Amino acid sequence: MSDQILTERLRRNSEVSVTESNASRSSVLAGPPAWAIVATLVLVVASIAVGVAAALTRGPWLDEFWTLWATDPTIPWQQALQERWLTDVHPPAFSAFSRLLAGLLGPEVTIRRLQNLLPLLGLLGAFVYAAMEWPRARRFLATYAVLAFSSYFMTAYLAEYRSYFAQFCFGLVFYGSGYALLSGELELSTTARRVAAGALLVTSVLLVNLHFVTAIVALISLAGLMLAALAFRQRQLAVLFCVAGFLSTIPLAVTTMFQLHQLLGRTGGHFWIETGVREAVTIVAGSFVKGVGCSLIAVVAAILTLGRRAGRPNAGIGRDRQIGLIFAGLAAGSALVLLGINLQTPIIIDRYLVLCSAAMVCGLAILAKDILFDRRWGFVLLLANAAAFIAVSGLKLVREPRWNATAELIAGAVTRCPATRVEAFQFLYPGTLPNEAAVLSQAYRYLGDRHGFAVQAAGLATFRPPNSTSTCGDILWVEHLLWPGHDPDTNDRLVRDAARRALGPIDLSRTVVLRAKTGAIIVPAAEQSP
Repeated sequence: MSDQILTERLRRNSEVSVTESNASRSSVLAGPPAWAIVATLVLVVASIAVGVAAALTRGPWLDEFWTLWATDPTIPWQQALQERWLTDVHPPAFSAFSRLLAGLLGPEVTIRRLQNLLPLLGLLGAFVYAAMEWPRARRFLATYAVLAFSSYFMTAYLAEYRSYFAQFCFGLVFYGSGYALLSGELELSTTARRVAAGALLVTSVLLVNLHFVTAIVALISLAGLMLAALAFRQRQLAVLFCVAGFLSTIPLAVTTMFQLHQLLGRTGGHFWIETGVREAVTIVAGSFVKGVGCSLIAVVAAILTLGRRAGRPNAGIGRDRQIGLIFAGLAAGSALVLLGINLQTPIIIDRYLVLCSAAMVCGLAILAKDILFDRRWGFVLLLANAAAFIAVSGLKLVREPRWNATAELIAGAVTRCPATRVEAFQFLYPGTLPNEAAVLSQAYRYLGDRHGFAVQAAGLATFRPPNSTSTCGDILWVEHLLWPGHDPDTNDRLVRDAARRALGPIDLSRTVVLRAKTGAIIVPAAEQSP
């Protein structure tokens, strides 16, 4: 009798196990419904539209003028390499690529930003190819696309003439390819696996050679992926990750040999970055929040996914969930390494963390995807969260004047008194790069030309005081000020002190400091209204 009871229990347990397995398999194989695909496409288009609008309207700032100066098409290539790229503190790959397009795009920063559409096209092509070749991953791809295109790094850095947008796009392809290779070995065709491997190799080389901090994160990620492949007994894949890391470092090693003196001279002592421990932790946390589009919905879905497994201790953790945790761990682990480096040499600012955020986006998408589609309103809430974040951040971006704000103050003063003389000066700080005076001179003249006034930049080169006989008086202009948390009088004193250091012992007793978001002008006391 007891044998019959035991047999019956085993049969029932087997039926339950098969039912759960089939349910899990059907859940995984079921792609997103048509409305979800359409809604995702609409959100992607909206995100790109916001980014392009911001690129055409957002004001310029110092880093973009560095790129403009480094990619000047009027100087010979050899001179650019020797005097501008190898004396920079970033690898020369982005400057070289941007120089190729500079003559075609013209001198305007707003138009130069549109070169970011090229890595964007590569990212979109990767999404389309994956959706066609890897049907099981369509839930992941939809979730990944929503999180990626609602990310602050997507919209904000599309509107910036630097390498950070390209890094984010390449990072999304890099981690997506890693996920495909680790998870889809039995589902992808031979051709698709080769494409994923090729994409990972190419993006590895690009990421490591675009930025030194990104290179650290990319190499940590490749090491982590190699260990994951070994744990999953995918030895050939582990070799691929190892080879990708080796090939990526060859061009970086060559260029770094020529840049070593510059790099050691700037990082061995004071750097221009002065991020303390508490501020660094805040920046890292903020970059993860902004990097996933402030998606509380995806975070909750990921936690529910892990909690559901934790409530069934005998079920184990599926391969997907393991990979999701690995990618989230790569993001967190890389950030911890950077925090450790920051204790010795401050290197943490939010735009240097784009690759950490790309890893977090991928890990979160892997963990959250099934819950979002299994629950009736899950993906709807994700879309709503993403749309709201794009709208809020996009409104800020398209209205952000940056350096234009101070230039508009000056233009108003010059309109009221056309004989006004504008003298630019430099706010010196520890770690000021040797070419910064040349960059600022070009930047001030660029803004003056576009706002209708001439700019003298003697204070950047000869450090002589202004010598004007104009009845309108002089306007002294300084940009790229990150206002410290002092009272207004202290901030005004700092600006006047900087002017005296740059221009000599000039009398500023009867002047007023007018502060904009990123800069300031010193005007005669009678010239106070903007």
